[in-house]
Amino acid sequence: MEQAKYTVGQKVTIISTKDPNFEKYEGKSGVIVENFIVSADDLAVKKSLGLSGSGSSYYVVNIDGVDVAGLPEESLKP
Repeated sequence: MEQAKYTVGQKVTIISTKDPNFEKYEGKSGVIVENFIVSADDLAVKKSLGLSGSGSSYYVVNIDGVDVAGLPEESLKP
């Protein structure tokens, strides 16, 4: 199983997400509150959870007191 790149409590910035649901958060910073792994090739589960991104690591990031769930690893930078 893939190892998560970021850890809970780490501050990250949301970069280009290519997902309209997250566009309003691009360029904002927040703190990771949760990480979860979904098999990269399990497209049915990803679709049911509303996840985008090609990898398997997803995060919940608290931005200004709001938990933004389902951010793919490739949309974040430290």
